[in-house]
Amino acid sequence: MKILEINKFFYRRGGAEHHFFDLCALLAQKGDTVVNFAMFDERNEGSPYQKYFVSNSEFGKFNWHTFLRPFKVIYSLEAKRKISKLIGLEKPDVAHLHLFYHHLSPSILVALKKAKIPMVMTVHDWKALCPNYSLFTAGQTCERCRGGHYWQAVNHRCLHRSCPQSVLGALEAYIHHAKKYYENYIDLLIAPSDFVRDKFLYWGWPKEKIVVLPHFLSPAIERATIPPALPAQDNFSFIGRLSPEKGIDELTDYWIKEKIQARLNVYGSGPLEQKLIAKVKANPEANILLRGQTDRSTVYDNIKSTTAVIVPSTGWETFGLTVIESFAKGIPVIVSHQGAPAELIKDSGAGVLFDWPKNNLKDALAEIKKPFYRERAIDYMSSHHLPDKYYATIKEVFTGLRSLIN
Repeated sequence: MKILEINKFFYRRGGAEHHFFDLCALLAQKGDTVVNFAMFDERNEGSPYQKYFVSNSEFGKFNWHTFLRPFKVIYSLEAKRKISKLIGLEKPDVAHLHLFYHHLSPSILVALKKAKIPMVMTVHDWKALCPNYSLFTAGQTCERCRGGHYWQAVNHRCLHRSCPQSVLGALEAYIHHAKKYYENYIDLLIAPSDFVRDKFLYWGWPKEKIVVLPHFLSPAIERATIPPALPAQDNFSFIGRLSPEKGIDELTDYWIKEKIQARLNVYGSGPLEQKLIAKVKANPEANILLRGQTDRSTVYDNIKSTTAVIVPSTGWETFGLTVIESFAKGIPVIVSHQGAPAELIKDSGAGVLFDWPKNNLKDALAEIKKPFYRERAIDYMSSHHLPDKYYATIKEVFTGLRSLIN
């Protein structure tokens, strides 16, 4: 089968890109032909299809492209033209979309529909529902836009606290949903968790257009078969983007206020990085080590000697790749009661849940040291998130969609 895999970024930027590249590799390894469509960037991995990639658009910078930007976000003629050429040349059987909005725009959906290519989209964030991607604003989860009230994005300056960008985001949402690009053009959504499925149903999506398929763990990450021993000294790790919805600000504040003696290792970068650097500098007695952006293999080598990984999200996560990668190393996880990661804890029994409002993280830090959590992590990963099972299911999805079109 020839599969057109679409993601706006073609380098490992975050969890969505890790899944995208892991899936492309898995499909190719199983004998499928993978065709890529993305945006050009100097950081891109190599691709034989890069001449069809769209030109780079940095929406955080202002230059001569600024006045054309609203048109490209809403409907990119360049993206439509280039994907049409790629379709004509490669004639894919199915298109699998990941992150495509803004930089590629729904114009590519029009080209795919015209060519009668079935489309499935894996949900990695909340953009199909929410102008700011995250269902999170002003430090809290938010569903004010539900029911088509996208003006709320302007009212609360949801996009980068900027009025112009929030106006553009709201306008984009009004036009895209008026045209029903997401609802009518995409044939099926892959929800990586029950939480994501339930949220889309709550926002009005029909249940027959959603299938739940949790992400698989990359074969490149070796699964431990024996639980590692607890480290001699307690230490915990946060792994992820340093942004408000990830809860890293609250976690470091808690570490300082409660005078937690165990070390907190923070892996990652993001918009809160400078704030965290200043916070740690102002509190030298706090046992917090900011390790910065660290490559994937180094992180998971380091966490072998970690007491537990902490996922302190204040926003709604769609899956929890960090959780299953930690489990694969036999490391249990402490998770806040927010979104899909909590499902992984309930299903595996390999971690502890806590609530920010109840301020009970200290109890979780003590509980997680019990050895059976490590054993449960190993047991759970021995039969879950397996590449072969994922491949069998997603091929059924692709084949089923193709038969409907034909």
